[in-house]
Amino acid sequence: MSKSKSTTRRRGLRAVIATGAATAAVLSMATPAFAEPILTLSSAGGPSAGGNNITASHATTAWLTGVTTPTAGVTNATACPAAPGTPGTSYVAIASTAIKKLSNYKAAVTFPAMTTLSSVSKKLCFYNGQILIGSANYVTTDVSQTVTSVTPAGGPALGGGTITVVGTGFPTTAGSISATLGGLPLTNITPISTTSFTATAPAHAAGRVPLQITTANGQTIAQNIYTYSNGINVTPNTAPNTGVVDIDVTGMDFLAPTFNSSAANGHVYLTRGKYDPATAAASTKANGAVSECVNVLVIGDSELICSLPLNSRFDSAGDDWSDYAAQSAALSTNATTTTGSYIIGGLTTAPVDAWLGLPINYVSTANATATANFAAGTTVTQIISSTSIRVSTPALTTQNGSGGGVLKVGVAAVGVSNGTTTAGSNVVTATTNFSSSHIGRTIVGTGIQKGAVITGYSSNTVTMSLPATASGAQTDLDGYVVPPVPARAYTVTVVNSGSLDADTANPTTYSQSIISSGSTFTVSDY
Repeated sequence: MSKSKSTTRRRGLRAVIATGAATAAVLSMATPAFAEPILTLSSAGGPSAGGNNITASHATTAWLTGVTTPTAGVTNATACPAAPGTPGTSYVAIASTAIKKLSNYKAAVTFPAMTTLSSVSKKLCFYNGQILIGSANYVTTDVSQTVTSVTPAGGPALGGGTITVVGTGFPTTAGSISATLGGLPLTNITPISTTSFTATAPAHAAGRVPLQITTANGQTIAQNIYTYSNGINVTPNTAPNTGVVDIDVTGMDFLAPTFNSSAANGHVYLTRGKYDPATAAASTKANGAVSECVNVLVIGDSELICSLPLNSRFDSAGDDWSDYAAQSAALSTNATTTTGSYIIGGLTTAPVDAWLGLPINYVSTANATATANFAAGTTVTQIISSTSIRVSTPALTTQNGSGGGVLKVGVAAVGVSNGTTTAGSNVVTATTNFSSSHIGRTIVGTGIQKGAVITGYSSNTVTMSLPATASGAQTDLDGYVVPPVPARAYTVTVVNSGSLDADTANPTTYSQSIISSGSTFTVSDY
């Protein structure tokens, strides 16, 4: 090989090596050794004045692994510096006390004031010492975002109602607002203007809750601005007073109480007006129940099903069907009647709603054995005043003044000296006194559920509408003549305790559903 050819080859080889080295150097400069993960922020922007809180996270990269005390800052540059910048017109450091590592995937920061940074678009940068470990885009604004009111200021625990939020600084683009009420997301958020938007309230347990709004203008929290109440809905909401109806109740927080016959536990009452457990007299509630929904089946936290007896109602104490014997006491002396009139006057005991529907017994003082002042089966139909009532049939005789009669309301029980119940069975053996004529009466005894009604009689056995809860011999088994629930509108009320004075004895834990259109229940005569 000639010297000239060898020289040419060596020069060509050196050129190739030089070109490869130059290419490698360029590639090395173009691709950094580490590209920090791009983080997702809980809010993409906020006020330039700072003070708002956000979280920064990555779904798959544990970018905080091995980092004990991360540092962070905000820059108006297009990229984060490789190491923390010098505070000034292009970089603002975040105080170490305003940075919290929540996990290897997530951190929280409180933004500082960023008024020295001129650009709206910024970068949030995280560091482990002098090493960049994560970044995210962030936008600042000088728009002031506030909340002044929510209308209506409260609603049922079921949620579903439309609320209007009024304030300032709200964006008007669809999808630009996210918000929570009591920590649960609002749905159907519709911007109206920069000062208001509408949304649908979520279901939530009763109580006062905050509203949190997140937009590009930052995060705003209004504490205790909305109140959830124990609203319920009842289906069906009407039935005749000739039997027992199963009702479906929807609401919230039904898993918290235990529903059973114990007074201190949960109950579903039918009440006239607002239920009031306060003690009005010995063992009597200020406004007790008219009936109680029994056999409560809790489907979930927002639904329960129960059986509501309408063919029998509670006694005057407002907590049981079992005290109708007391109603047969002499309730008034010198009661006056006029032949052909439906009015009984001169009462010395003020009549109460518990009398409505009860049969009456009227005995004249002139003849203690006379009971024919009214036809058999006459019942109280109206409370006229504190001294007079209206009954279902006219008086057959006139009794006036001191010659008036003794009025009794209600009929005493028919009792048996022995009988036997079996847990889970609707059948009671009753060897004396009961007959088919007692069908329809409320039956009371040990292990017999409230509201149980005699539905059948055959060969000295009584069939009840509800199964017994205990087995054993019955020494005091009573069948009462109990009137049906009078026809009118009522309220279904769910409470977590049926005890007297439960609302004042445990004010922080007691709960009671409110009166609303959804809780109204109408009883008819047919």
